Amino acid sequence: MSPEINIGDIVKSTQSEGPGLRYAIWVQGCPLRCKGCCNPHLLEFKGAHKVSVDSLLQDIISQTDIEGVTFVGGEPFSQTKVLGELSFLLKKAGLNTMAFSGFTLEELYKDEKNKKFLDNLDVLIDGPFRADMPEKKRRWIGSSNQRIHYLTDVLKGRFELSGNSVELKMKGMEISIHGYPLKFVTKELRKK
Repeated sequence: MSPEINIGDIVKSTQSEGPGLRYAIWVQGCPLRCKGCCNPHLLEFKGAHKVSVDSLLQDIISQTDIEGVTFVGGEPFSQTKVLGELSFLLKKAGLNTMAFSGFTLEELYKDEKNKKFLDNLDVLIDGPFRADMPEKKRRWIGSSNQRIHYLTDVLKGRFELSGNSVELKMKGMEISIHGYPLKFVTKELRKK
């Protein structure tokens, strides 16, 4: 049996979680607790949906219109072993990969268990989310202290300086918001 990933959410086709059309995986659980986190429902390590690496890989590669996969959270490096395996298989399948982490690249390199995951990422966005430092120029980035690390050249130059974006998706009577929405957008939607 293949290892399982603790998942909070999946969006199979999005343009608001990195360059191009992407499959986005929000992992469940984060030890960091950044003030103003836009995903507080993903902080706890329990209450999520467990999916095997094999079945998730099959679902991802069945999406014929995507070019890559984005790992967000929660904190992806809290599940570094299974995501290292999945990202390795995704690269073999010809997909690009990126991850957002509240840890810095320097912190991640200090722990050998992160090596396989880091070795199979094309881009890492690092640094804790800072609500007091909102990013207004770089698309897909939450706060201005966060850095873009091109670990390969695959996605180099694809992070436009066009400001952040938001994507709304409807499924039945449910609306989901992806990207980094301004506070007034989410506040108004919650009133409805």
